[in-house]
Amino acid sequence: MGHEVREVWSAEDAKSSLAAFVPEIALLDVRLPGLPGDAFAHYLRHKVPTARIVFISGEFRMEDVELMGGNVQFLSKPINFEKLVELING
Repeated sequence: MGHEVREVWSAEDAKSSLAAFVPEIALLDVRLPGLPGDAFAHYLRHKVPTARIVFISGEFRMEDVELMGGNVQFLSKPINFEKLVELING
């Protein structure tokens, strides 16, 4: 689809990758290994305020995504690919 993508395993790896890559959108599992996805989202919001954030989870239901600020959405698992593409292309 023409997007440059970086895949990381954990929030700690994502923090490190920010030195060389500034995302326009971050797809975050709510239950990241180590630092939870919502905690990383706060960190990302501080470092890259313009980044859009999409939380993804099969167990968690994010009722108040607006508490994270603007540009935050939630997508439940199993992921509907059409909905994911729609969110990415926003």
